[in-house]
Amino acid sequence: MISRLPINAKDIILGSALCTLPFVLPAFPAPLNVHALFSVSFVVFAVVAGFFITGGMAAYRRLQTLISEENAALISLARLAKRADEDKANRIREAIDAYMVRQLDTGTLNQHRITQPQVDQLAEAIDALPKNSAIYDHMQGIKKKVLVRFQEISLVAKQGLTPTHWLTVILLGVLVAISVLGMRDGGWVMNAIAGTMMIVLQAVLVTLRDSRRLGFSSAWR
Repeated sequence: MISRLPINAKDIILGSALCTLPFVLPAFPAPLNVHALFSVSFVVFAVVAGFFITGGMAAYRRLQTLISEENAALISLARLAKRADEDKANRIREAIDAYMVRQLDTGTLNQHRITQPQVDQLAEAIDALPKNSAIYDHMQGIKKKVLVRFQEISLVAKQGLTPTHWLTVILLGVLVAISVLGMRDGGWVMNAIAGTMMIVLQAVLVTLRDSRRLGFSSAWR
C-alpha cells in the first residue's frame, strides 16, 4: 500500500504568502510585451516541469515493479529453503526478515547502500545450504535474480533532478511570476488571478519535489 506524504506546513504558509502577495505589492510598470513574455515563459515552464514530473513518475512505476519482483523472489526463497534444509532455513528467513525490516526503517534514497549488509547475509545463508540437490541450484538462480533486482533498484533510486535542473525550473517559475505580477492593473480581479497563478507555480514545484520523495520513499510501504 502506498503511503501518502504528509501535508507540509511550510508549503501552506508559503502558498498563503504567495497568494496574498499580489494584493499587498503595489502595481509596477511593465514593458508593453509583458503578455508575450508571460506566454513564452509559461509554455516553456510547463513543458520543462511536465517532462521532469513524467520522468519522476515513470521511475516510480519502474521502482514498484522491481520491488514487487524482488519480494516475489524473496518469498520463493523462504519456501524453498524449508524444503532444502529445515535447520538452515531459519537462517535464510531471518536474513530475509532483517532485509525487509531494514528497507522499511530506512526510508531514504540510500537504501541500496544501507541494506547491503543484509543482502550479503542473505546470499551467504543461501550458499550455506546443501549443494547436492536440485533445489539448491534453483535457489541460486533466484538469488541471482534478487541481486540483479537489488542493483536495478539502486540505479533507479539514484535518478532525480540535478541542481541544474532545479535552477532551470526555478528561474522559469520566477520569470512567469514576474510576468504575472507585471500584468496587474491594481484591481482585485487581476490580483486574484495573479495570486492563483502564484499558487499554481508553487504547486508545480512542490509536485516536482514530492514526486521523487513519493517514488523513492513510499514505494517500499
